[in-house]
Amino acid sequence: MATVRAAARKALRTPFLASQAAAQQAHILDVADRAAENIAGWVERYPIVRSIRSWPVALSVAAAAPSSSLQALTAVTRLGLWIFALDDVFDERLLEEAELMRRAKAYQEMAHGQQPGLQSDQLMEALREVRAELEEFPLFSVLHAEWATALCRCIQGMIREYRWGKRCYTDASDTIPSYEVYVDNGSDSIGIPPHDWATVITIGDSTAADHRPFLREMDRVAAMCVRLANDMRSYSKELGEGSVNSLLILEGAFQRRGMDPIQAKVHARDRLRADIAAGLKKLGQQRANPVTATGRPEASIADIALFCSEFYTNFDYHTLMSAPPAQD
Repeated sequence: MATVRAAARKALRTPFLASQAAAQQAHILDVADRAAENIAGWVERYPIVRSIRSWPVALSVAAAAPSSSLQALTAVTRLGLWIFALDDVFDERLLEEAELMRRAKAYQEMAHGQQPGLQSDQLMEALREVRAELEEFPLFSVLHAEWATALCRCIQGMIREYRWGKRCYTDASDTIPSYEVYVDNGSDSIGIPPHDWATVITIGDSTAADHRPFLREMDRVAAMCVRLANDMRSYSKELGEGSVNSLLILEGAFQRRGMDPIQAKVHARDRLRADIAAGLKKLGQQRANPVTATGRPEASIADIALFCSEFYTNFDYHTLMSAPPAQD
């Protein structure tokens, strides 16, 4: 794995990392390595969590909050991998719908600290550990409802996308959501909000609790940016799966206005790039004018959006580790 990770490091070139001082780049890569190593045993216990994503997710977490403790980065990395694992279950339709909905309800109950009546499974036990680890941070007692609500909205967003995809796959005439409706839901399902609140909790700036509306606003913009960047990257995959995607929605809308398919694709991509750029600009302004005492919560939200948006330009979280080395 160390050799594969070294190759991935060489392949990974993003403006975000390049903008960091050499010492900071080295620190981010080092703590990403250590966080990935910390969760190796956990991933082995829960094979539904795909280990190929461990280091890329740890890298994202470290890039967004490089000053956080290794314990904090490990906790947030574990959460990110759990969200990816659940998304796999939805996207790949690994369960019958009725069973998937029962489990999704149980995961939401566990997020809020309840004990589900459903028989346990790998994802339930893994989430139990994720929540228990976050509980070790003092700010969890204050912000646990923000985190749990964000995670539940993420699960609910996945459910809506699952049902949209199922309807579109079985009935091509069924109306797909508008771009605006899709992006609003996709900003929940992408998993950035629970990541952001977990990061804020583990950063430990207690003044964050006094500025929740402001941080929610930032979080929403960050999630939108990452959703759109992800959709551009996953376009071909989701086209093959029969899933709903913002790029596909816009292409269809532009074609209905009379554009040919090539024009529609160009205009759709331009729209997504413009919306991402506008979102990142707004986050940069908010980061430059923080409301918390340390400014670290704002920086972490802005930086996860910037890192992921750039990352998805060339990579995704399940292929980075197999990417060929970049040319020097």
